[in-house]
This record gives sequence, structure tokens and C-alpha cells, in this order.
Amino acid sequence: MAGGMPQHWIIDVLTDLQGFARQNDMPDLAQHLDQTLALAAAELARSGPLRPEDATAGTLDRSDWPAS
Repeated sequence: MAGGMPQHWIIDVLTDLQGFARQNDMPDLAQHLDQTLALAAAELARSGPLRPEDATAGTLDRSDWPAS
């Protein structure tokens, strides 16, 4: 892991982008994000086991975000 920074947050970001694509009638983008999520998961799995501190990496408190 570069500099010890957790990298698993990227799955949350890609999942959010995929949800946006689906909600906004962008099926091609959603499909590509399916493939991107699978690739990211595979590469993260190769980078080593999930550390306890990675479990909450990328977890955002979205309670004060405007409803979409």
C-alpha cells in the first residue's frame, strides 16, 4: 500500500458513481462501472488483506448531504 494509505475507499467511490449512472439513465456508464468495480476488487485483493482500519476507509457521513 502506497504510504500506508488505505485504498479500499475506491470501491465506495465507484459504487456511488455507478448508482448515479443508474439513476440518471446512463446504462453504458453503469455497465462499464460494473467492470471497473470487478477490476478494482481484484487488484485490491492482490494488494493484501483488509486491515481493520481499512474497514471504515471511505465511509462518509452523508447525513447532512442534500437528498438526490
